[in-house]
Amino acid sequence: MARPSTLVCVCGSILSLAAAGGSGAQPLEASADRIEAGLRILTGVDPPPAGGDPIVSRYIEHPGNADAAEWIRGELADIEALEIELESFDAAGVEDLDSVIATLPGDDPALQPLLLGAHLDSIASFTPGWDGLADPAPGADDDASGVAAVMECARLLAASGAVFERDVVFTLFNAEEQGLLGSYEHVDRRLAADDPVALALILDPVGYNPGDLLFFTFDDVSSEDADALLDRAEALDPGIEVSGVHESLIGGDMRADHYPFWVAGWAALHLGTFPQPPTYHTVDDTLDGVDVAFTTTVTSLVCEHAYQLAGPLAPEPGDEVEAGCQCQQGRGSPASLASPLLLALLWSVRRRRRRRRRRRRG
Repeated sequence: MARPSTLVCVCGSILSLAAAGGSGAQPLEASADRIEAGLRILTGVDPPPAGGDPIVSRYIEHPGNADAAEWIRGELADIEALEIELESFDAAGVEDLDSVIATLPGDDPALQPLLLGAHLDSIASFTPGWDGLADPAPGADDDASGVAAVMECARLLAASGAVFERDVVFTLFNAEEQGLLGSYEHVDRRLAADDPVALALILDPVGYNPGDLLFFTFDDVSSEDADALLDRAEALDPGIEVSGVHESLIGGDMRADHYPFWVAGWAALHLGTFPQPPTYHTVDDTLDGVDVAFTTTVTSLVCEHAYQLAGPLAPEPGDEVEAGCQCQQGRGSPASLASPLLLALLWSVRRRRRRRRRRRRG
């Protein structure tokens, strides 16, 4: 057991870190091992840890689609800070398809949320004679890479210990390959509830590496968001080139889940790689075609950008008192204990404060 002076010192260290508001001095770093492990499960290389058949296809008519949605739901549900829901809808004769929504609650529910998204379904229709009910559609690049990246961002932001100004919504859409059905469903529900997003960042796909280039498209509404992403990439210098193009220069870019947000008049960026690999929409879109290191670099950039856009907050007046901190420095205090111990405490304090606010608003 640590000496009392050590515990007091740790408390002071953590409140200092929290007051910095997540300055970005230590950018979030994605785990290549976790990303690869997720890709292996989503493409059927490894079975889900909880048991069941390998997910050899995520096509909407294949049993693997529901298995993938359930595995994603379970992984995100294990992250304590997240609130999980399923958006169920019917598509092309298939009932009860699920998109998976995980929300990291922010401090101010009045602020529009930030959304990170990818699509969980796959297709291999460019393979001659392909049977969607029975044949594989591993979709490693398109879009298991985006799913793995969004899930990693959910882990990193939730584990950061930061309290954010706005909600961050991690959304894995279904039935993208049938005409963006899951994202249209999500946007329609938000329109009906008068609940717009501040910005949607859609990753589709980010696994194939055509030359260390991350490509993104934007429209007039999201032009300032495009500039902000370029500025972030320049500041972080991730070792890859980041390049944006206005949608009008490539015929509108209507074939990914950012598009329903554009139709609604909301800001969205479509992040991906270009040109497409020769395995696009075939049974050969396997893990062999994914550059895990490149995907990890892209994920780190997106996670750090999302962290800053979400607005990490300093503690409010009185938080120090609630946490019971009357700090004095003690020699030999192990600084390594600071982050896990009291960021968790501060997060608990802030969550209690948010619950009290919401009860008062109700």
